[in-house]
Amino acid sequence: MEVIRKQKTTEKQLDEELSDTLIAISVIAKRIAQKLHTKNSKGGKSNVKDERTVGNT
Repeated sequence: MEVIRKQKTTEKQLDEELSDTLIAISVIAKRIAQKLHTKNSKGGKSNVKDERTVGNT
C-alpha cells in the first residue's frame, strides 16, 4: 500500500511539473509572438512566409 501511495504522489508531482513547464512555454511563446507582431507592424522585414503547407504534396 505504501508503494502505491508513493507512486501516486510521484505521478502527481510529475504531472504538476509538466503542467508548469507547458504553461511557461506557452507564456514565452506568446511573448515572442507579440514581439514579432510589434516588429512586423513597425515595418520590420519578416522571415516568415504567410502561407502554410501541410505534407509533401
